[in-house]
Amino acid sequence: MGYESLAEVGGMLGHGGIVVFDDTVNMAKQARFAMEFCAEESCGKCTPCRIGSTRGVEVIDRIVAGEEQAKNLELLEDLCEVMTDGSLCAMGGLTPLPVRSALKLFPADFGIKVEVK
Repeated sequence: MGYESLAEVGGMLGHGGIVVFDDTVNMAKQARFAMEFCAEESCGKCTPCRIGSTRGVEVIDRIVAGEEQAKNLELLEDLCEVMTDGSLCAMGGLTPLPVRSALKLFPADFGIKVEVK
């Protein structure tokens, strides 16, 4: 396993750490944690990271609650895109990776009743 081989399949090693979960872990909670961590640790310099991560937590909560899931999934994807493309540092830019991955691979953990793109 290396940086290049992970990049070929859309993965990233980051700072060299890997977190492994068993099948009892709720990935919606982990996605929320990623956004929450970013919101708490953000330096506040750039809006995509500072506001995007805070709103990301709120939107994930609404998705899990079943509130207007299609609309909120679209909003979360937009937030992730803005964070990825507009953050000044890697923390804000990379926080969306586990969120998008969890949505794509574990939609049931979010209680999603609509198709995830």
